Amino acid sequence: TILGCNVPEIKNTHSPLDADKKGNNDDEECETMSRKKWLAPFTLAGAIAASVAIWNQKTTHAGKLLTKSLPGSEHYFLWGHGKVYYTKTGNGTPLLLLHRIGTGVSSFEWRNLVPLLHDHFEVYTPDLLGFGKSEKPNLDYNTSLYVELINDFVNDVIRRPAHLVTSALSAAFAIKSASKQPVNVLSLTIISPPQLDATPSKKTLLKTALTSPVIGTTLYNSLASKASLRYYLKRNMYFNKKMVTPDVVNYYYQAAHQDGIQARRAPASFISGQLHTPILRQLNKCTKPVLMIAGEQSRTDLQTTFTQYKKAKPNIDVQVIGNSGVLPHDEQPEQVAQAVHSFITDKSENK
Repeated sequence: TILGCNVPEIKNTHSPLDADKKGNNDDEECETMSRKKWLAPFTLAGAIAASVAIWNQKTTHAGKLLTKSLPGSEHYFLWGHGKVYYTKTGNGTPLLLLHRIGTGVSSFEWRNLVPLLHDHFEVYTPDLLGFGKSEKPNLDYNTSLYVELINDFVNDVIRRPAHLVTSALSAAFAIKSASKQPVNVLSLTIISPPQLDATPSKKTLLKTALTSPVIGTTLYNSLASKASLRYYLKRNMYFNKKMVTPDVVNYYYQAAHQDGIQARRAPASFISGQLHTPILRQLNKCTKPVLMIAGEQSRTDLQTTFTQYKKAKPNIDVQVIGNSGVLPHDEQPEQVAQAVHSFITDKSENK
């Protein structure tokens, strides 16, 4: 009783054992929090890896069957190294069009030129092995492979000598083909000529990375995304940027993703520099008529290129196409068709 008031007795209900339990609970909570902090980066990494894997799986198999983009009949050349898709149209002297090398490329780049040529020539437009609708086997994509393909295509499909029209790096394969089997070639038209003294890269690390299961798939899918393809085409290929339409970008995108992971094998050889090859000696010895066509606004030093080619083959014909970049046959097809037709007709008459 305090000051006449009854105060209830306050009892201590917490024993020393309860204090020990509380301390243990606090320790366990701290340990759990510490474990969560330690695992957080791994959890995040796992989530990112899972997201990348899902994106790769979805993107790698995003390629729908390519639609027919060229006039004429469709065929497959059952070559020893794989099936090669091609179209054939027109009548007359054979004309073999060889597309450039790169990500998402195919015979699609000739779509504006072929309709202007098939009234005068029998036009063949293959998708080179590893590109477009052609097969993409797991093999070493090198210069020798494409030289062999050109010779075998002329021998087994066209079955008579042909005029060759090339785009960028495919000119190197054609020049070496003409050097190896000159009887197959009537003339060479080189659009956007490649370097004469280029050599294959000895660095295979990039190619290995591009063809590896995870890193390679991610790298390639990034390079072959619609955003990357659009940027590359606008910056490096076309003078008239308006020609890089959604339909054009979509076709390149679909072509870049045909046949799943197999689609990256040939581009990986190109990106890593394995397909570069010197052609100075072969051009110097070439006895066939040669026409060189270049877009005036292409991102190259045209004067230096012309000088080098003229030095190697003094009688080479040169045609500069205005308002065009690396693909003058797509931007100014009428001018290119006229140049090709006049060149072949002139050389045939003066033979």
